[in-house]
Amino acid sequence: MTKRLFKVFLGIPVIFTLLMAVISIFETEIAISLLENPETKNPQIIQVLFNFLILISDSLIYFLMYKVIISKCNFSYRLGESIKKEWTEKKNIYEKVKRDKKTFILIIVLFVIVIIMWYFFSDYISRKIGIYPSKKPFLELSFLFIPVFEEFIWRKIYFDYCESNQIKHAFALNVIIFSFAHIIPMPYVFMLGAILAYCYKKYNSLILNTAIHFLFNFLGIFLPIILNYIRQI
Repeated sequence: MTKRLFKVFLGIPVIFTLLMAVISIFETEIAISLLENPETKNPQIIQVLFNFLILISDSLIYFLMYKVIISKCNFSYRLGESIKKEWTEKKNIYEKVKRDKKTFILIIVLFVIVIIMWYFFSDYISRKIGIYPSKKPFLELSFLFIPVFEEFIWRKIYFDYCESNQIKHAFALNVIIFSFAHIIPMPYVFMLGAILAYCYKKYNSLILNTAIHFLFNFLGIFLPIILNYIRQI
């Protein structure tokens, strides 16, 4: 059963993530070559089209990954149905968080630590190992939408799968597989995976997890821009 677990929740995402990386690098290089061409007019339009293309391609790949994993796990529920059900029960989630303020505050503190780790280490390490292109003047806006699919796959489907099959050490496996499916299992990815896995196990809320994951990606995209702007003032 553990072998099947790794095949479904690690093998499939790694393949799709590699595909996403290749496509993103290809699209980035095309955009850069167009912008560096002196004959290119309206570079702003190229940037907008690039961001839109990244958003569509990355979201499509995640959607396909979601469909493949759903077919392998033979689950009857769907993403839209799960979000609709949780939205109707949002008051219950709020009450759970309200009753357990200390734990939630601890989650937020760890979340801030992870954001700091990401800001100071990820770009440096990525450039050193050469995973990302050296020139990348665009924001990958798909990072703001991907958490919807990721949380549904890693938390909702994963934990239900483990519970239905009585998998041991489900929490540790979730963190490990989540980290390695991101190709670069840096410390901040492990910590983020642990925070999100614990948060889902504690509150059993897809919406809450997605909101935390969305905020992490949002800050990861815009925090460096804000800090660089402040330095220039």
